[in-house]
Amino acid sequence: MLKQWKSDEEQGVQALKAYEQAISKAPTHFNAVERLIRRCKDPEATISTIKHVADELPCGPNRIAALNFGLKVLNKWGQLIKRMPKPERGQVEVKASTIYVHFKKSLADANTEVALRRNRLEGYLPLFADAQDVDAVVRALAAVFEGECEGVLGEAGREEAGTLHGILRNLAAIYEIGMERLIRELLSKYLRTPVVFASESSELQLPSIRYHATLRLYSSQEAILHRRVAYLLRIQPMSDAITALLDFAYKSPGIAFLCRVRALGILLSIASSDDIALVLPPADVHQYLQALLYIADFEHVGIRQSTADFLSCDKAALAR
Repeated sequence: MLKQWKSDEEQGVQALKAYEQAISKAPTHFNAVERLIRRCKDPEATISTIKHVADELPCGPNRIAALNFGLKVLNKWGQLIKRMPKPERGQVEVKASTIYVHFKKSLADANTEVALRRNRLEGYLPLFADAQDVDAVVRALAAVFEGECEGVLGEAGREEAGTLHGILRNLAAIYEIGMERLIRELLSKYLRTPVVFASESSELQLPSIRYHATLRLYSSQEAILHRRVAYLLRIQPMSDAITALLDFAYKSPGIAFLCRVRALGILLSIASSDDIALVLPPADVHQYLQALLYIADFEHVGIRQSTADFLSCDKAALAR
């Protein structure tokens, strides 16, 4: 037990040191050796030295400064390579290109680690370290959002500064991924997730009743999805959020009716009537929402019809 306690204590000390390195401001250690490295005239030897120094430095401003300096040297080397005779140039170009890609990856890894450690989110480091392509990075960004969203929403003091949005924006920028793509992919994922009714709702009730009962439960998957989407869309202008939710509800053939209800429910929770009126009459949106709920109920009892058929039919005759 004592050995385990020491191990935990050592891990805590290491984590604290890593955090202190991440939040330090100036790359003082690298500045001390940069002047010596600049004296080297051979570009390839210079780059090899820089990489060795970067690997020896703790992850923080010092390593980042070293890697950025290495990329500058690589760019200068690239200019020299272009002036070389063709027979010699080909092999050297391939080598320089490979080293450049490696430096870019190392710099992205270092910037990511610093960004995560600064916000005490180092638990997500393996997701980014294992990411081999843009899709994997997007999945890692989604994991950060999903893992931290509830905590941010539960802490008004942190939420007011848009902390999580800022973290995601910084991480996405490291990998040159636009926030628009991340928002689009997360929005599609959350809005298309099948509705899962809470066990507290009765199976004898119609879907519309079970849906509202489930949504009222704070810990239900449906309520969590509502909160995630509402918070996610705060990073966009309200007009863009409204358009995205309306497009999903009105222009998504083949999507479950209750998923479209979810989109309109979120819309009505984040946008005012005046905001919605700039795109569609709010009364029409409410009417369409009710129609989707009715159609979901009819589908449940074996009566299938399209939204167009339902909206145009004689409601009194249908009720009879």
